[in-house]
Amino acid sequence: MVHLLLLIEKEEARIKYRQLTQEQRYQMDGMLRVGTTQTEIANALVLHKSTISLQLKRNAGIKGWLAKQADTMARERRLLNDHHATRLTGENWECVDALLRKRYSPKQISSRRRL
Repeated sequence: MVHLLLLIEKEEARIKYRQLTQEQRYQMDGMLRVGTTQTEIANALVLHKSTISLQLKRNAGIKGWLAKQADTMARERRLLNDHHATRLTGENWECVDALLRKRYSPKQISSRRRL
């Protein structure tokens, strides 16, 4: 029974999307250097094998996939694509409030704010 619960927890951990940590990338690097398959790496890190495949494709450089380089590339991409980090100033909030009072939807307001 305990074994079954551990398997279920492992599968649930796999399903939730999480970005790889620096530690996981270095573990991957070590495993790749000794010839570990992507499936074996995924099992060891409790990730889906497609996550490993995507990591190797997305963060490969001229010399192939290297943990330090992959971590740097992922961090840079995260910073460039962080759309959710936008903070509204007091002036912007006043504009949003005025548009909400005019019965604009949040989607309409966010589209207008990008212009």
